[in-house]
Amino acid sequence: MHSKYISLQDQLVDEIAKEVQDETILRAFRSIPRHIFIQAFYTRSFPDGVQTWEKTTLNDPRWFEEVYTDRPLITSLDQWNNPNVSSSAPSIMAKMIQSLRLQPGMTVLEIGTGTGYNAALLATIVGNEHVTTIDVNESLLEQARARIEQCVGSGVCVRHADGRNLPDDMRTIDAILIAASHNKIEPSWIRALNQGGRLILNYSTHFSKAFLEAEKVQTGLVGQVASYEGDFMRLHDGQGVKWEPTTYTTLPVIEECAFIHQLTNDHDFRFFLQAHKQALTLHHYKKKSIYGVRDAIGRAVYFSSSQVMGDPSLWEEIKTLYELFEELARPSRIGRTFSMESEGTLAFVYH
Repeated sequence: MHSKYISLQDQLVDEIAKEVQDETILRAFRSIPRHIFIQAFYTRSFPDGVQTWEKTTLNDPRWFEEVYTDRPLITSLDQWNNPNVSSSAPSIMAKMIQSLRLQPGMTVLEIGTGTGYNAALLATIVGNEHVTTIDVNESLLEQARARIEQCVGSGVCVRHADGRNLPDDMRTIDAILIAASHNKIEPSWIRALNQGGRLILNYSTHFSKAFLEAEKVQTGLVGQVASYEGDFMRLHDGQGVKWEPTTYTTLPVIEECAFIHQLTNDHDFRFFLQAHKQALTLHHYKKKSIYGVRDAIGRAVYFSSSQVMGDPSLWEEIKTLYELFEELARPSRIGRTFSMESEGTLAFVYH
C-alpha cells in the first residue's frame, strides 16, 4: 500500500507542477500524504432528481485513486445533509500558497482547518511553530491536530475560533490563507496582518466567485483578482449554512429579452454587476426554470428564457450597467485591481 500511494502522489504532484513551479511548494505536496487526512469522502448524485450522497472509505478499491486525484473531496455533511467540510483541490491550494510568497520563518494563519491537510503543507514551508490554523467547528480540531502531528510533528497551533472576527491577540501575521469562501474581507484580517503581509481569499458573492490576492499597505489592502478559479465551503458561525427557500411572485412582464444568458453564463458581467450593486442577490427557482434578482429594498426582477418580469426601475439599472459593461469592451474580472481601507468596502478599479 505504501508504494501504491507514493506512485499516485507523484502523479498528483506532476499535475500540480504543470501550473505551479515553485519547488518548495512541490516538495511540501510530495512530503505530506493526502490520504492521512481523508478517512472518508462523499460523492453527490441526483437519482430521480433527489440529492443523495455515496460514502467512500479506505476499504473501497477506488479510495487511493480518488484521494490522489486533483479535485476537491467532501469529507463531512451537516445536519441538513449539505457539505460542510472539504479537502480542497491540491492544485488550487498550491496556487493559493504560491500567491502568499512564503519564506521559512514567516508567520501564517489559516482560517478553516478542515481536515488539517493544508496546515501540514504550510508547516513544511515556514516551520511548524510559525503556523496557526483555526476553525469554528471545534469537533474537527482534535482529529486535525492528530493528523498534523502524525505528518509533521508538534508545534502547529490548532485553535478554536471564528475566522470572521479574529481574536485581538492574533496579530503580527505575515500571511493569511482563508480556506473557505466569504463575501467580504473582514477588518480583523487587515488588522492582524503585518505591513506588506499578504492575504488570499475565495471571494464568493451571489453572482460571482473569484480569488482575491491582497497585500497590506498602511491601514488597508491593495490587490488583484487571481487568474485561477474555484469554489470553497462558506465561512459560518459554527452552525453551518442553512439554505432558506425564497418565494417566487408572479409579476408583470416588462419586455421580451434573452438577457438570462448574461446572468447565468457570463461570469465577467456577473462580477461587474455585483461590484457595482453589492446588495443584489440571485435566486434560482428550479421548478419554474426562472432566475430572480432582488435588491436591499425589496425590488425584484425575474428572468425566464425569453421574458423579463418585475420592477421596471431595477431592470433599468441592470440594463444600464450592462450597457456600461459593453462600452468598456467587456472587461475581464481576471487581473482586476482593488483596494480596501481597514473598515471600508472593496473598491474594484477599471483601467
